[in-house]
Amino acid sequence: MFSTWLCFFTYHFCLNYIQRSAYKKNERSNVFPTKSKKSLFFEEIVTVNLLKVKLERLAEILALMKPAEKIILLMKYQEDMRIKEIMCVLKISESAVKMRIKRAKAKVVKIHREL
Repeated sequence: MFSTWLCFFTYHFCLNYIQRSAYKKNERSNVFPTKSKKSLFFEEIVTVNLLKVKLERLAEILALMKPAEKIILLMKYQEDMRIKEIMCVLKISESAVKMRIKRAKAKVVKIHREL
């Protein structure tokens, strides 16, 4: 009985030691950045350019949508209006607002794939 307990205790102690060592190793590697400032700067430039392209593409997509679909998306994402606020403005039910947002987002994805 005692030997079983001792084996169990030893096994789990060793397992915890290995896991802690691996965790500390990962933690140490995350503290020091591996990329230079120059590479980070270029990544930021690429990201900014990518965002500009995406914004231009989004403007094209919105131009192809119906005004009602465009309005509900702009209210939700540009104006940061809540569902209940949109519901009051458009005078429709909450479920109708959610469904229209869902359909408008699906249409944005569809148009994006077609372009």
